[in-house]
Amino acid sequence: MTDTSFISAWIATLIGWAGIALFAFLSLITAPLPIRAEVLVLEEKAQNLTIENPWARATPTGARVAAAYFTITSPINDVLLSVTTSAAGRSELHQTTLDTNGSMQMRELAAGIDIPANTAITLAPGGTHVMLMALENPLKEGYEIPLTLNLKHAGKRTVRVNIKPVTYVPGLEK
Repeated sequence: MTDTSFISAWIATLIGWAGIALFAFLSLITAPLPIRAEVLVLEEKAQNLTIENPWARATPTGARVAAAYFTITSPINDVLLSVTTSAAGRSELHQTTLDTNGSMQMRELAAGIDIPANTAITLAPGGTHVMLMALENPLKEGYEIPLTLNLKHAGKRTVRVNIKPVTYVPGLEK
């Protein structure tokens, strides 16, 4: 191999590697742009999520558990992943169902609650609800407690849960 053909081969190799490096660099800086734009649109739509009528029943002195309820609607498909509150040591999403023996069974919804786009999901007694465990204090009628919802797309949302009378039944208000 002559010196000129060696130099030509060496230059061609450098140009080839430079082309590959340039392609990789351009791929890295341009590929995320459409994905990020999609995420921004999703985040903006998720801001229109609504949480209506958050409530819980008052509890007697010494009670260690309670349940909270509300209706949630999102303009996009979302998932309620978890909830937290300073009023309880632990909060979980639960589902109450009737088993084959006619007994009510409660189970944790560890994967969260799906919220289909534009569909009101109501957490209510005898169904899906937020279980508040290890209450710090009794829930007193007329007071409010904070409840922070952690959603897959809408992020964290804090609402004030109204404490209703222990005898409260939704739909039978005076």
